[in-house]
Amino acid sequence: MRKAILLIMVAALIAGCAKKTEAPAQNTPVPVTKKQVVQTAPDTGASSIENESKYVYEAKNRRDPFKPLLTIESKINIDKVRLVGFFQDNKKHVKAIVEDETGNSYYLSEGDFLGEAKIVSLDIKEKKVIMEIQKDYYISKKTLSLGE
Repeated sequence: MRKAILLIMVAALIAGCAKKTEAPAQNTPVPVTKKQVVQTAPDTGASSIENESKYVYEAKNRRDPFKPLLTIESKINIDKVRLVGFFQDNKKHVKAIVEDETGNSYYLSEGDFLGEAKIVSLDIKEKKVIMEIQKDYYISKKTLSLGE
């Protein structure tokens, strides 16, 4: 009985492998233009020419795939940043709400960067945020207090 079941399973496996069909392509690729590049051997005096085809990406209406979607620009003026408030989630994680001169808000926790400044500590009880700004080999500290 076991031999019969084993033979049926092997036959089904062989039959399944024999009937491979390719699924039709659902997505059609975006056409890419080819550019012919002719190169010569650099140091030899021989006139050997290689034909190489290279692909050129044409962005047209698409965004640059190498630029990050979300960034905090490093050109934030730290002197004009003000502390708006704090909040704490269910897991007791504290974040500071900081606003720049243009009205953009940032939600920061310890270890985050705001431009060149690194958030060192958040103190809800004293209502202040301490940041370190490193320029060359010098580190300066800046304290933001709520209400200033």
